[in-house]
Amino acid sequence: MANIRIYGIIFGCVALLGLGGCAGGNATLGSANASFARGQYHQAIQQTQLVLAQHSGGSGEQAAAALYLQGRSFEQLQAGDEAEKQHYLASARRAYVDALSRHPSKALEGRIRTSVANVAYHQEDYTTALQQWQVAYQQTDLADQKPWILYRIGLSQQRLGQFEAADRSFAQVQELYANTEPARRAREKQGTRQFYVQVGVFSQPGSAQSTIDALKRMGHTPLQSRDGQGRTVISVGPRLNWAAAHQLQAQVSPQYPDALIVP
Repeated sequence: MANIRIYGIIFGCVALLGLGGCAGGNATLGSANASFARGQYHQAIQQTQLVLAQHSGGSGEQAAAALYLQGRSFEQLQAGDEAEKQHYLASARRAYVDALSRHPSKALEGRIRTSVANVAYHQEDYTTALQQWQVAYQQTDLADQKPWILYRIGLSQQRLGQFEAADRSFAQVQELYANTEPARRAREKQGTRQFYVQVGVFSQPGSAQSTIDALKRMGHTPLQSRDGQGRTVISVGPRLNWAAAHQLQAQVSPQYPDALIVP
C-alpha cells in the first residue's frame, strides 16, 4: 500500500505559526502535532476533533490550525485501493476548505491554500489547483516552498492546455530559483505541446521488444527512446491535450498498470 502524499511539498508542524510547540503550547493541539510527527495519523485526526469541539462553529487560528493539521493527517493515511485514496483526498480537502472559512492568519492561509491545491491537483481538478496555488504563492511564509508552488502552477497550466502560460511560469522558476530541483524539472517540462503515455522502462532489450509487439497487437504505435541510464523507454501517443492522454492511459493501464502520462 502506497502513501497517498506524493506532492513533494512538505510543511512543518503548526508550531511554526506560533500556536504552541509540537509537544507543548495548547495541550490538545500540541498532542495532535506530536501524534502527527510520530506518524500516528488516525490519532492526530481524533485529537484535532477535540480541538474543534472547543471551537465549534467559531473562527480563529486554533480552529483553522486544527483543521489544517487534520487535512494533512488525512493526506498521510495509507490507502488500500484507489477508492480509499480518493476518500482520504476528499476528506483532506473538506478539512482545508473548512479551515479557510475560519479566517486564519495570512501565513496559515497560504499554507492551507497550498494544501487545497495539492489535493485538487491529485483529484485532477487542475482549475482549482491553479487558482489556489496562484494565491498561495503570494501568501506563503515558507520561502523554500515558493519555487515548488510556482513549478506546480506551470504544471496546472500545462494540463489545462495553457501551454504558453505554462512556459512563462517554468521560465520564471528557472530565473528566480536557479539551481534548484524545481528549476531543473521546469526546464524539462518547458516547451511541451502534447502528451504521451509512458508504458514502461526496460533494461533488457527482449522485454522492451515484447512490450512493443503487445502494443502493436492492441492497435497502438509504440515509440522508443532512451533515458539517462541507457534504458529503453516505451511510450504511446501523442495526444494534444491531457484529457485525451488520460483516455489513452485508461486503454493501456489494464495490461500496464504503471503506465503514466508524460511530461
